[in-house]
Amino acid sequence: MLKIELPSEEEYHNAYCAFLNDILAKLQYEESLCDEIKFSLERRFFLSVPSRTSNLEILRQIILGIAANVAFSAQAVEDIGLAVDEACTNIINHSYGEEQEGMIDVTIDLAIDKLIITIIDTGERGQYFDPSKLEPFEKQRYLEQLERGGLGLYIIKTIMDEVEYNIQPGAYNRLKMIKYIEQK
Repeated sequence: MLKIELPSEEEYHNAYCAFLNDILAKLQYEESLCDEIKFSLERRFFLSVPSRTSNLEILRQIILGIAANVAFSAQAVEDIGLAVDEACTNIINHSYGEEQEGMIDVTIDLAIDKLIITIIDTGERGQYFDPSKLEPFEKQRYLEQLERGGLGLYIIKTIMDEVEYNIQPGAYNRLKMIKYIEQK
């Protein structure tokens, strides 16, 4: 007879906190985020961090750690980290801007065949953004103009398998990104 005992929710939470604290120690971050992290047996992770560039590396490392423990290739893990970094950088620079600081809420859902990352902010400037009105990326024109930046959304859409925006003026901006696990 085979008996399988699954760890309790508390044991999962403690293991996840140890994982996070290891990442934070490597980044020389002095505070623990364990009280701010919610973990459930549904394989959902939730983080809420202030919209500061100093938090980008923390978010990226946490996402990389979660993605690395799923059946993604090393390249896919790096791509997912880059997509999250680009999305959060856009929130900091464009949705909140320099004059406003807010929170960035990140939910990571692990499904059997995919990783779903949902990023929500309440930056007012981002609520006037309409991604459907962006011109298609033209590499030659971009190189001729020699402008810096402006590739974040192009990178996100190229890297992730599905990208969905939901902007609710006066309430929130939500970006949902999905990466499917490669079938071997």
